[in-house]
Amino acid sequence: MIKYSIIIPHYNMPDLLERLLKSIPERKDMQVVVVDDHSPRSEDYVAKYDFLKRKNVSFICSDKKGWAGHARNIGMKEATGAWLVFADSDDFFVEGFDKMLDRHCSDDADVVYFNVRSVFSNDVTKEADRNVERDYLFKQYAQTHDEGLFRYRYPEPWGKMVRRSFVVKNQIRFDETKVCNDYYFSMQIGCMARKISVVDEPLYVLTLREGSVSYDFADTLEKLLIRIDVATRVQLLLKKYHVKLVPMPLRGLMVILLKKSKSLFVKELFTLGKAGIPLFLLLCQMFNPRYMERKNAGR
Repeated sequence: MIKYSIIIPHYNMPDLLERLLKSIPERKDMQVVVVDDHSPRSEDYVAKYDFLKRKNVSFICSDKKGWAGHARNIGMKEATGAWLVFADSDDFFVEGFDKMLDRHCSDDADVVYFNVRSVFSNDVTKEADRNVERDYLFKQYAQTHDEGLFRYRYPEPWGKMVRRSFVVKNQIRFDETKVCNDYYFSMQIGCMARKISVVDEPLYVLTLREGSVSYDFADTLEKLLIRIDVATRVQLLLKKYHVKLVPMPLRGLMVILLKKSKSLFVKELFTLGKAGIPLFLLLCQMFNPRYMERKNAGR
């Protein structure tokens, strides 16, 4: 019986993929599904790279460029484990992470949230700052035990165990967009999970790497508009489940858009209004000094 299906989207980074796979033990109850997003000559990878020949690793080549969300959706179709665990190919797991999974695989929860560490990709001995938000969530949770901190403010798929039957039952999938393909997925599992568990132990190591999607958060209007579209759907999802986030997920993104293009900002306001977003509340939050110094206010 497979306990864990580890799903890894990959594009043209075999050296970093090898680092990740080396952090995953070869266990009979652990399935590793690597889905390649149409890398150049990916059909030769298995013959070329010995680290892909492990018994518990399957390497799937996508027949088109569909970004990480498409790759993860393919991986979920192939998954047979009781739990889904997600990883990005430029990150890796902490030593002994599988024992942490074992300690919580019997939890009566749909999602188990873990803490993470962060290092620089080119020098993993140096700490980076990508885990600041997670550390803040765990400190707040220790004081308040507010599950909403994790359900609605942990918008990435890594660092979690997600019960596969829960995902299948609710037909939860990743967006197949160029960026921000994991946000709506993570918010759906947060909204729909019957019960969650919170574990303040680092399971996963995020890396900071120049050129990564997270590094170039919204460096082009195309990326920014995709993020605004996803955040709009997230806002409407939260409304459906009677969840109020302050500030709104759209706030920081619209601040960035206003700085980049006033005409596009006005056009986007009309679009948001038609979609049912409360514009007065959004504008009040945008120009509220309380949020002016917040970093990464938008996802």
